[in-house]
Amino acid sequence: MTVEETKAILEANQKRYFRNNGKYYTLASPKPLVATTTILKQLFPFDEVAAAEKVANKMGITVEEVIAMWAAGAHRGNTIHNIIQSAIVTKTKPNLTNPLLDDWDKFNITQVIQFLSSRFQFIANEHIAVTDEYLAKMDTLMISNKTLEVIIIEIKTRGEYKLTSNYFSEILPDYDTSNYTKDSLQCGIYQHILRDCGIEAKTLIINLPKDKSWDVYQPRVISPSELENIFSTYSKITK
Repeated sequence: MTVEETKAILEANQKRYFRNNGKYYTLASPKPLVATTTILKQLFPFDEVAAAEKVANKMGITVEEVIAMWAAGAHRGNTIHNIIQSAIVTKTKPNLTNPLLDDWDKFNITQVIQFLSSRFQFIANEHIAVTDEYLAKMDTLMISNKTLEVIIIEIKTRGEYKLTSNYFSEILPDYDTSNYTKDSLQCGIYQHILRDCGIEAKTLIINLPKDKSWDVYQPRVISPSELENIFSTYSKITK
């Protein structure tokens, strides 16, 4: 599939939805579309205060300091996202003057941009695609120079990218709470939504941690039966 063909399909899909008061709808239903992130937050609930208390006790700092530390990490992540996406679109060197960035950040950003620019053609950043019920907002869509496959690029900035966990979702007990599991489910839902649009896509997760080199992960394939279970479980717990 070419860049032009992919963009034509995505533009047609954009006509399926509209935004009103911060929510997205289609003409098929009066109910707002459900974002992929909303589904995952319901299936993997996170008690920020309880988690912050555990970290605070372990580190010997206050809960407020932990939450502020997490907020700073999120701000750093958004900054890195924006720099990478801007450089890919403009095909220029990244602006690395932001004081939030340390030497590892600058190295990783430069390397990731080179990796993406040399292997893929840009399609869109922060693109929204929908079905009649669900919504995906994807970091970056690109096409492989080698295979002409559409690739969903998800950029993460996790300090430690956990491939497994000893903790499991209370809602979906067959799934652990590792970054890899949750990100694979996210990518699986994105693929499902693009497939509904008429696009078969693959996914890549790129993580830029702090104080160590970046890495690329191939999410595990989420089967149709798993997706059906995820959507039905979400519907049951939100009725």
